[in-house]
Amino acid sequence: MRPIPEGYAEEVVFTVIPGMEAAFEGRVVHPVLATWWLVHYAEWASRKVLLPHLEEGEEGAGIGVNLRHRGAAPLGSQVRVKARAVKVDGRTLVCAVEAYVGDRLIATGEVYQAVWPEAELRRALSQVAPEKVE
Repeated sequence: MRPIPEGYAEEVVFTVIPGMEAAFEGRVVHPVLATWWLVHYAEWASRKVLLPHLEEGEEGAGIGVNLRHRGAAPLGSQVRVKARAVKVDGRTLVCAVEAYVGDRLIATGEVYQAVWPEAELRRALSQVAPEKVE
Protein backbone atom coordinates (compact mmCIF):
# COMPACT_ATOMS: atom_id res chain seq x y z
CA MET A 1 0.00 0.00 0.00
CA ARG A 2 1.33 3.38 -0.97
CA PRO A 3 1.34 6.03 1.80
CA ILE A 4 -2.04 7.65 2.43
CA PRO A 5 -1.71 11.23 3.61
CA GLU A 6 -3.62 11.98 6.80
CA GLY A 7 -6.64 14.02 5.82
CA TYR A 8 -6.91 12.60 2.29
CA ALA A 9 -10.66 12.59 1.59
CA GLU A 10 -13.21 11.31 -0.87
CA GLU A 11 -16.97 11.49 -0.98
CA VAL A 12 -20.05 9.83 -2.37
CA VAL A 13 -23.30 11.64 -3.14
CA PHE A 14 -26.61 9.82 -3.57
CA THR A 15 -30.35 10.47 -3.54
CA VAL A 16 -32.65 8.67 -1.12
CA ILE A 17 -35.08 6.67 -3.26
CA PRO A 18 -37.93 4.25 -2.50
CA GLY A 19 -36.51 1.01 -1.17
CA MET A 20 -33.94 2.81 0.99
CA GLU A 21 -36.37 3.42 3.86
CA ALA A 22 -36.00 1.82 7.27
CA ALA A 23 -38.01 -1.38 6.79
CA PHE A 24 -38.22 -4.79 8.39
CA GLU A 25 -39.98 -7.88 7.05
CA GLY A 26 -41.32 -5.86 4.12
CA ARG A 27 -42.90 -3.15 6.28
CA VAL A 28 -41.60 0.43 6.23
CA VAL A 29 -41.05 1.48 9.82
CA HIS A 30 -39.88 5.02 9.06
CA PRO A 31 -40.12 6.73 5.64
CA VAL A 32 -36.51 7.96 5.86
CA LEU A 33 -33.08 6.60 4.91
CA ALA A 34 -32.24 3.37 6.77
CA THR A 35 -29.05 3.25 8.79
CA TRP A 36 -27.75 0.25 6.83
CA TRP A 37 -27.79 2.35 3.64
CA LEU A 38 -25.65 4.95 5.41
CA VAL A 39 -23.23 2.20 6.38
CA HIS A 40 -23.09 1.06 2.73
CA TYR A 41 -22.21 4.53 1.48
CA ALA A 42 -19.77 5.17 4.36
CA GLU A 43 -17.92 2.02 3.32
CA TRP A 44 -17.99 3.09 -0.33
CA ALA A 45 -16.62 6.57 0.43
CA SER A 46 -13.89 5.01 2.58
CA ARG A 47 -13.03 2.53 -0.14
CA LYS A 48 -12.57 5.48 -2.51
CA VAL A 49 -9.96 6.82 -0.06
CA LEU A 50 -8.10 3.51 -0.22
CA LEU A 51 -8.32 2.64 -3.94
CA PRO A 52 -5.74 5.08 -5.36
CA HIS A 53 -3.22 3.87 -2.77
CA LEU A 54 -3.44 0.14 -3.42
CA GLU A 55 -0.45 -1.39 -5.15
CA GLU A 56 -0.57 -4.05 -7.86
CA GLY A 57 -1.77 -7.33 -6.35
CA GLU A 58 -3.40 -5.76 -3.28
CA GLU A 59 -7.04 -5.56 -2.26
CA GLY A 60 -8.86 -3.93 0.62
CA ALA A 61 -11.53 -5.47 2.82
CA GLY A 62 -13.79 -3.85 5.37
CA ILE A 63 -13.08 -5.01 8.90
CA GLY A 64 -15.31 -2.69 10.93
CA VAL A 65 -17.78 0.16 10.98
CA ASN A 66 -18.83 2.40 13.84
CA LEU A 67 -21.58 4.76 12.71
CA ARG A 68 -23.86 7.04 14.71
CA HIS A 69 -27.04 7.95 12.79
CA ARG A 70 -27.86 11.44 14.10
CA GLY A 71 -30.57 12.75 11.79
CA ALA A 72 -33.13 11.79 9.18
CA ALA A 73 -32.86 11.92 5.40
CA PRO A 74 -36.36 11.79 3.85
CA LEU A 75 -37.11 10.35 0.41
CA GLY A 76 -35.77 12.64 -2.28
CA SER A 77 -32.96 13.99 -0.09
CA GLN A 78 -29.48 14.25 -1.54
CA VAL A 79 -26.96 12.81 0.91
CA ARG A 80 -23.22 13.53 0.83
CA VAL A 81 -20.94 11.08 2.65
CA LYS A 82 -17.37 12.20 3.20
CA ALA A 83 -14.58 9.85 4.30
CA ARG A 84 -11.24 11.17 5.50
CA ALA A 85 -8.10 9.15 6.30
CA VAL A 86 -7.29 9.65 9.97
CA LYS A 87 -4.96 6.74 10.75
CA VAL A 88 -2.88 4.13 8.99
CA ASP A 89 -1.59 1.41 11.27
CA GLY A 90 0.47 -1.09 9.33
CA ARG A 91 -1.96 -2.40 6.70
CA THR A 92 -5.10 -1.00 8.37
CA LEU A 93 -6.75 2.25 7.29
CA VAL A 94 -9.17 4.14 9.53
CA CYS A 95 -11.43 6.73 7.93
CA ALA A 96 -13.58 9.23 9.78
CA VAL A 97 -16.92 9.58 8.03
CA GLU A 98 -19.59 12.25 8.07
CA ALA A 99 -22.88 12.34 6.21
CA TYR A 100 -24.86 15.47 5.38
CA VAL A 101 -28.18 16.50 3.91
CA GLY A 102 -27.33 19.99 2.75
CA ASP A 103 -25.42 21.52 5.68
CA ARG A 104 -27.19 19.30 8.23
CA LEU A 105 -25.00 16.58 9.76
CA ILE A 106 -26.90 13.27 9.82
CA ALA A 107 -24.18 10.72 10.68
CA THR A 108 -20.66 10.41 12.04
CA GLY A 109 -18.36 7.49 12.58
CA GLU A 110 -15.39 5.45 11.44
CA VAL A 111 -14.76 2.79 8.83
CA TYR A 112 -11.89 0.31 9.18
CA GLN A 113 -10.27 -1.45 6.22
CA ALA A 114 -7.39 -3.92 5.96
CA VAL A 115 -5.13 -4.31 2.95
CA TRP A 116 -4.27 -7.85 1.86
CA PRO A 117 -2.35 -9.47 -0.95
CA GLU A 118 -5.16 -10.41 -3.37
CA ALA A 119 -4.18 -14.08 -3.49
CA GLU A 120 -4.16 -14.36 0.31
CA LEU A 121 -7.55 -12.66 0.61
CA ARG A 122 -9.01 -14.86 -2.13
CA ARG A 123 -7.68 -17.96 -0.33
CA ALA A 124 -9.16 -16.88 3.00
CA LEU A 125 -12.54 -16.11 1.45
CA SER A 126 -12.64 -19.37 -0.47
CA GLN A 127 -12.56 -21.22 2.85
CA VAL A 128 -15.84 -19.64 3.96
CA ALA A 129 -17.63 -19.34 0.60
CA PRO A 130 -15.78 -21.52 -1.91
CA GLU A 131 -18.49 -21.38 -4.58
CA LYS A 132 -18.61 -17.57 -4.48
CA VAL A 133 -14.92 -16.60 -4.71
CA GLU A 134 -13.29 -16.27 -8.12
